[in-house]
Amino acid sequence: RRFRVRMSDGKYVRFLNELEFYKGDILANIWYSDIIIRIDVETGIVKTIYDFKTLWPSNERSSSADCFNGIAVLDDDVLM
Repeated sequence: RRFRVRMSDGKYVRFLNELEFYKGDILANIWYSDIIIRIDVETGIVKTIYDFKTLWPSNERSSSADCFNGIAVLDDDVLM
């Protein structure tokens, strides 16, 4: 099945990377950002935005540092 992912305001989300199926939804990293989104598989609408910018602020990164890339779930309640 294919669908376009949209935010709740209707704007489409691009550059999805590192998709993971989690508790009936899809988790996806937005490439070149420090954001992971949780997507409803029935509607394609983003249910939750996880913003990790404060974990490694851009002003503390070297010029060669990119962005976060990857998703790990430690248990049912902890998303990394």
